[in-house]
Amino acid sequence: MDRRLYEQDFYLWTLAQADALRAEAARPRSGANAIDWELIAEEVEDLGKAERNACFSLTRNILVHLFK
Repeated sequence: MDRRLYEQDFYLWTLAQADALRAEAARPRSGANAIDWELIAEEVEDLGKAERNACFSLTRNILVHLFK
């Protein structure tokens, strides 16, 4: 994965990583200690969404303050 994407657009990077983790989850596994790739993918995706939503919220608050 291109590290520049991480540095330029964290949200898109989390989506790409979640897709990669889901692709890994589709591979057959053996053993009781298998990593829950799908759950990790969901967590990474949610992290990106939370960061994006926080950014939108802060931007909105700044704009509301400027308009007052």
